[in-house]
Amino acid sequence: MKTFIEVCAGCGGLSTGFINAGFKPLLINELEKVFCETLRKNHEGENIVECSMLDLDLTKYKGTVDILQGGVPCQAFSQAGERKGLDDPRGKLIIHFNKLINDCEPKMFLVENVKGLLSHNEGNTFKGILELFKNNGKYNVYHKVINSKDYNVPQKRER
Repeated sequence: MKTFIEVCAGCGGLSTGFINAGFKPLLINELEKVFCETLRKNHEGENIVECSMLDLDLTKYKGTVDILQGGVPCQAFSQAGERKGLDDPRGKLIIHFNKLINDCEPKMFLVENVKGLLSHNEGNTFKGILELFKNNGKYNVYHKVINSKDYNVPQKRER
C-alpha cells in the first residue's frame, strides 16, 4: 500500500483525495484546532497531529513514506495579501517544508500554493524554491498551475 504524510492539511481535501485513491496516511498534520476536529471526524482512526509543522519530527519515517505533501500557507505570496514572501514567517514555512523532505526522504513530494508564488519578487522566489527542492539533484522538480474549475469544482481557484 502506498503511504503519505500531509502537513498543513486544513480540513483534509487533499488527504481525502489520496485516501480515496488508495493511499494510507501515516500522519496528517494541522495547526488549527477546529480543522483538526474536522480531520478526526473525516479520517477516523488516523494519526492526526495537532501542532505547527515546525514542531514535527519526521525522521522516524525516513525511507518509509511514498509522498510528503502539504498546502503550506500562501498568504505571503497571494496577490490579495501584502506579498512579503520569505520575509513573512508564514512564507518561510515553504522553506521548512524542504527540511521535512530531508527528514523523511519521501519517494516524491507535492506542495500546493497560490499562483502568486510564481510572480513574487519577479519570479526569483519561485526559482530559489525550485532549486532548494531539488536537494542537490536528489529530486526532479516539476510545477503546473491548475484551476479547480477545470476539475468539476464549483470554484475558480488557481493553484
